[in-house]
Formats: sequence, C-alpha cells, structure tokens
Amino acid sequence: MKKQKISNEQFNVSVTSTETEEVASSEALNLLPTIDPNVSVNVDSTTTYKQPALKLSSDICLLPSSSSSRTQLITPCLLAIDTRISAVDSPSSNNICSSSSEPPSQSVSPATCFTSLSASPALTPVDTRRLSVSPTSLLLPIDVSHTLTDPPAQPILSSYKTNHDNRSFQKQWFINRPWLEYSVKNDKIYCFYCRHFGSTNPLISRTQSDAFAKGYNNWKNALDKKKGLPQHESSLAHVTATANYNEYILREKSKLNVVNVADKGRMEQIRKNRERLVKIASTIFLCGRQMIPLRGHFEYEESSNRGNFVEILKWSYSTDLVVKSIFDDSASNATYLSPYIQNELLHLMADQMRYYISEKLKNKFFALLADESRDCARHEQMSIVLRVLDNEKMKLGNYGIEEYFLGLIPLHSFDAVSLANAIVDLLKKYNIDLTLCIAMCFDGASVMSGKNAGLQTILREQFMPKAIYIHCHVHRLNLVIVDVCLSLSYACEFYTIIKNIHKYFKASGVTNERFRDAQNQLKLTYTNLKLWANIRWDSRWTSLDAILNNYQAIVLALNDLIQEGGARAVDAKGLLLVVQEPLFVVTLFVLHKLLGPIKILSDKLKATKQFAKPPAGHVISFRFHFLAENLDYGTAQELIVSIQEELCLSRDENIFEQLFGRITAFCQQNNIDLNEKSRPHRKQTVSTKLKNPVVESTIGQRDYDLNKEYCKSNIYLQLINNILDELQKRFSSNNLKILISISSLSPNSPTFLNFDSLKSFAEHLDLDVPALLNELIGVKPMLQLQNKLLANIIDLYQALYPFTEAFPTLVTLIKSAITMPVSSTTCERTFSKMKMIKTTIRNTMTDDRLSDICLIAVERDIELNFEQLIDTFADAHKNSRIMLK
Repeated sequence: MKKQKISNEQFNVSVTSTETEEVASSEALNLLPTIDPNVSVNVDSTTTYKQPALKLSSDICLLPSSSSSRTQLITPCLLAIDTRISAVDSPSSNNICSSSSEPPSQSVSPATCFTSLSASPALTPVDTRRLSVSPTSLLLPIDVSHTLTDPPAQPILSSYKTNHDNRSFQKQWFINRPWLEYSVKNDKIYCFYCRHFGSTNPLISRTQSDAFAKGYNNWKNALDKKKGLPQHESSLAHVTATANYNEYILREKSKLNVVNVADKGRMEQIRKNRERLVKIASTIFLCGRQMIPLRGHFEYEESSNRGNFVEILKWSYSTDLVVKSIFDDSASNATYLSPYIQNELLHLMADQMRYYISEKLKNKFFALLADESRDCARHEQMSIVLRVLDNEKMKLGNYGIEEYFLGLIPLHSFDAVSLANAIVDLLKKYNIDLTLCIAMCFDGASVMSGKNAGLQTILREQFMPKAIYIHCHVHRLNLVIVDVCLSLSYACEFYTIIKNIHKYFKASGVTNERFRDAQNQLKLTYTNLKLWANIRWDSRWTSLDAILNNYQAIVLALNDLIQEGGARAVDAKGLLLVVQEPLFVVTLFVLHKLLGPIKILSDKLKATKQFAKPPAGHVISFRFHFLAENLDYGTAQELIVSIQEELCLSRDENIFEQLFGRITAFCQQNNIDLNEKSRPHRKQTVSTKLKNPVVESTIGQRDYDLNKEYCKSNIYLQLINNILDELQKRFSSNNLKILISISSLSPNSPTFLNFDSLKSFAEHLDLDVPALLNELIGVKPMLQLQNKLLANIIDLYQALYPFTEAFPTLVTLIKSAITMPVSSTTCERTFSKMKMIKTTIRNTMTDDRLSDICLIAVERDIELNFEQLIDTFADAHKNSRIMLK
C-alpha cells in the first residue's frame, strides 16, 4: 500500500474565534493518550502515513492498521474544530467505514465523530467527564450548560417558541426532571446528565442518548413512552449518566475527588508529623522543667540506657500510639531525636518564653536585676531578671509584682562596658524598651556600682536615663554581719572552731555515725550540723543554732572518739578542749541572740514566699505583718528601722540578765566553770607605732577575767553597737531624695502622701507635678472616708486601683514605687538552679543550652504553646524531610 501525504488543507479547517482554538487544543490534548505510539505524527504542517486515512472535519483521522483491524486515532494539536460544521451535516455521517482501501470523502460532525469513536471496539475510550468542556458542547448554543460547574438551564417563560405544528415546549416538563435543559435560542431540549456524565462504554452510548445530547425538539412525541422523555429517562445510557452524576455530587460533597483526596492525605500526614514533634518537644520540656539530663553516655540503639529523653519515650511506647509511630514509622534520618534537634527545640521554647516576658513588659515601667556567679566549669555567668507589675493579677486582688528570669549571659570580658553591652544586646533582642527601666539592683562590687565608670553609671547615662541604682539590701546586710563579726578579737578563732566542728563530723562516715549515736542516746531530734559560709547569707545563725541545740551530742561523740584512739582521737581532743572553753560558750550565746533579728531581716529581704518565723527564743514586735513576697522599698525601710529599734531595746539590763542567766545554767549543766581562766597565750608586745599616751593596752591581747561585767561590756554591748552602726551606715538614705520620696508612699511613713516628699520622684519619672498636687488634695479625704487599714503600699494601690481614671498620676507613681526592687535575690536563686543543672558530670554543656534550660526550670508558671512552637520550627526548616505545614 503506497504512502499517502495529507496536508492541513485537506481537513477543511476554519477558525471562528480564539476561544474555539483554545478549546479544541484542550480537547486534542485529552485525546493524545489514545494514539498508537507506532504512528509518526508531524504536527508542524503535514503528516505522512503508511495507510490510507479517513478524513474527519473535526481534525481527527482514523487509520486502519496493517497488522490488525484496529483503527488508529490521530489528533494534530495545531488543527481547530470547525464549529460551523453542523450546517453541512450529511444523513450518512453516522455510517463510518472502519476499513477501506480508499480515503473517504464525506465529512462528519464532531458529535458524530465522538459517537463513532466510542462505538468502535477497536478504539481506546475517552472519559469525557474529565474534560472541562464536553465534545458536544462545542456545537451548542450559549444559553445551556457547557461545563460541569454550570447548572442545567431551565428558563421559566410565559410562552415558548412554537414550531410548524403549532406545538411548543412546556415548562411543566421541568418538574421532577432536574436533568432537563432548554435552549431558547435553538428551541431544543438537552440532557444535562448525558452530555456531561455520559458513559464511555461504546455499547450503550451510541444511539440511546444522541438525540438529547445534540438537541431534541419533537414536541409531538415529547411525552411518548417509546420516543420522548419517558423513553430517554428509562434508557440505559441515561440511567448510567445519572449514576455518574450522583457519584460526582457525592465526591464533591465529601471531597473525595482526586485533588482533594491527595490534599486530605497530605494534611493527614502533616497532622501526624506535628503530633510526633509535639510529643518529642513536650518530653524535652518535661526534662528541662525537672532539671534532669536529656542525654545518655551511649545513645546507640544497642545501649541499655540511651538517656532520660529517649528512655521516657520508650517507656510510653506500649501505651502511646504517637510515641509508637515515632520509633516504628519515622524514617531513620527523620526521627528528630538527635541532640541537635534537642538543642534547637530547647532554644525555641526558651525564646517563646522570653517573648512572652517581653509582652508582659510592653509599655510598662520595669526594674533590672543582675548578678554574677561561676558554674562548675568555671565559666562566669550573669543572671538577668526583670521586675514588673502585672495588672491582670492586681485586678483579681492578688499581689501583682512578678520577677521574670530572662536568661544567663556568658561573660568573657569583665569590665563595665562589656557588661553593659551584653545586657543591652539581650534586652534589645527581645524588643524591650530600655527607656522604661526605672531601677537597677546590683551588688556592691566596684565594677557594678562604680560612681564614675561602673555598670550602673554607663547604663543610666547611655541607655536608661530614668533608672535609679539600688544596692541590694541583702548584700548590704551580709556585709553588716561580716564587719560586725570581725570586730571581736576572738572572732577569727571562734569562726574557725565552728567550721572545724562541721568539717570533722561530715568528713568521715565513722565520726558522723558517732554523732548520730550520741543524738539517739540523748534522745535529741536528729538535725544536721550546718556549714558556716560567707556566701550563704543565713548560714551563720543556722550553724550557731545547730551547734547550740546539739552541744551535748557533740561533746559525747568527741569523748567516744577519744576513747577509740587513732588519728581521729587527736583532732577530737583539740575540738573538745576549745568547745568546753567558757569564752566559746559565751560568744556562742551572744551571737546566737544578736544574729537572730538579723536572720529575720534577711529572710524578709530575700522575699521568700512564706512568713519568716522568728528563731526560737526571739519575739520581735513588728507593727505590721505581711507576706514577704509583698515587700517593697518603703516596707523594707520600715523593717530595717524596726530591727534597729529592737536591737536598741536589747541594751536593756533585764534582757542581758536573762541572757547571762541562760549562759550560767548551760555551763552548770555541761560542767563548765565560767570563772576558769582561759588557757594562757603568748604575751603580745605593743607595736612601736602605738607607743604613745593614747594607747594604754595591747591591741588584740586577751588579758582579762571572764566575768559578768566583762561579758556585758566587751562582748554583748560592743556587738550591739557595732551592728547598729553598720546598719545606720549601710542603709542610710539621707542623701537619696528619690528613695525617701518612695518611702513617702508607705502608709506607715510620717510623710505619707506628702507632696514635697513625692515631688522629686514624680519629676524623675517626667510625670505631671501640678496634676499630682491636685490629686493628693482629693485622695486624702477619700481614703479617710473609706476608713480602710492600709498596712503597706500594696494596700494603697489596691484601694486606689478602681479610681485610676480619677488619680492617674498618683496611681502611676505608686506602680513605679512598687516596681522598685529591694534585693537581687531572684538572681541568686537562678544560680542555685544553674548549679543543679550544670554539674560535674554535665560540665560540657554549652552556655546557650544552660541558659535555655535554666529559664525553663525557673519560669515554671509560663505555659508553652506547642502549636506555635512547631510553626516556628517548620519555618526554620523549610526543606525538612517531613511536612509540618
């Protein structure tokens, strides 16, 4: 058979519009999968075939194959369908020869062509439901549906066009026939179902629905059961199309089409991935809050202990399906259990908490607290704490002051400029307004408190113009105790004895066991001996109290150890000798008595969340009772004054008589002779520098008789005077007008709500001073009418809070005064957490990880938003191995 060349002109191509070209191209592309790949197609201009072709006016060619009777289908994409072909349809267009030795010459319509192709068993069927425009819709008027999304056209008119028989379409035919369409332009009816959802089965789609697909207008037989609408409704083609339509509607409603099924599957996978990561993050968060290590020494799968983090997940493996999927369903390179992911999630959690704190500080005055300490790896760490008033808690009637820990800053340079830059960078990173800082609370180190080049000076002059420097009251009190204790000539020897007693009984299990046996024998309550430490502010009184309560057990244990002999007996003899010395006993009782009030003051200033109970035997008459966490600057000043008054009362002769009576009874009970002279010491000579008429005795020489008068004047009263002098010197604010102004807001202050006292504080905060004067005039009568007992500035704020609009300047002044810190104790507490987290077996922990875990452990009340956490993690891992968004 000779080769035949068919040019584009043979196809009788006519283009009516650009839209027709686009639709035809789409139709042709949908038919391309049915083309036999053995046929060569040239879509540029011409196509050459080895077999004669059947020419169709719809640019489709049927080619008989030489190897079989199968007909080949070719659709050149560059050809367009002639939509005007309906005008030249021939009656014989339905009879298409599937095999012929000569090329036929007749033309067929596109609808006939598709019907013929579907009817031929040799052709691959085309699912017209997947076409955006059905094949027959190319020949239809514009007033009927053309796509699946178009509703059936059912125009309700008063009258319809009549034909030559004077018959017309009736609108009642729409009733119970949702598939019926009517074209006003062509005066024909169509089947919406058959046109868009007709079956591709060639056995049922040839003749049964052609009439209603191309248009039906035989009104005379429209209701005939064998020819019209009833016959079409019962036809297999229509029933199949109706079923296809119902299936399509069901899929649309339940979103089960191909695209939505894929999208639903993707969303389900994302949900599962997020659940797994939330479970991983929550486990890491738990370990951080509880300050337990996450990692193990060996984390290989063969290891029996892979660390707390993995072991906690494995523990819940059998009961938690999400955890089970982490180990069973995750890819080996996407389990998200690695140390790198742990560090990243810890940092994201800590950052979320820091931004939460930043929001709490937004547009509010706050105070900055900072202190330094070393971790176990000898790295210097600076703790940053921010103090702010929480209005939400105040509305609920609770105490609203919060001190938030922001993190640890690793220090590599220790000059004031480096410290200032480190603090400023951290605050700016989390969008904290430095100009709203009204106070800074540090210890008294020169690099922190220096007047000319200290940290507080640099911050105030360059970044925080309203910030007032406050020397931590607890640090001040510690310095008072240190200086007072060193004022005694016997002090150094006494402190050494106290430390050695603790060291001796704690250094060995044998000595500790003998001490416990002595307690049991004497039927004493078991208590440990406390270490005397300069860095532990309350350790001095507690260590004295422990020795005083266990004095008999200590003497008994030392005697038992002396009888056992050996190396321990030597040290025991020395300790027994000094603890039975009368001067030791007197000093023990006097310091225990005088440091008791200092212990109470220390507990209050450290803002513990319980009432500070007075030590046994100490009843101090305060004019007020309050929870220590309510402590503000004015209340702290009142507390210090109250302690000073109590110490002044201790000078009374009767109080000393009671104390000395207790000392005498104690010595008699333990066979100690107060009149016994102390063991002799080397005679000290007077320095040549001190040889003048003023000096009458050797400095530091203990040449005395231990009697009642000596104990009173040289030990008891001397210590009281030294304590009062140190308190007056270190806690005096006579030269600080602003701090005195703050104290004037305390109800117990003699200058309570005095304008002249409050003026300097208002000017420092740039408040409206004349408005403050007017508000003070109106607020005093109102407080008198309320007749409320105001114990401190917190009570004053809660009384005026409902009247904020009436007294805005005064309320702002009170809020600022409450924000003023008294001590930097919160920083010290963060160091306690730091030492519990970074231990000798975890000393390789990085500084960032240490800071993040400390924040999570300290700020336990801040709830974490895990969904937000996963979103942040997903944004940072856009090329992640698992989908999270």
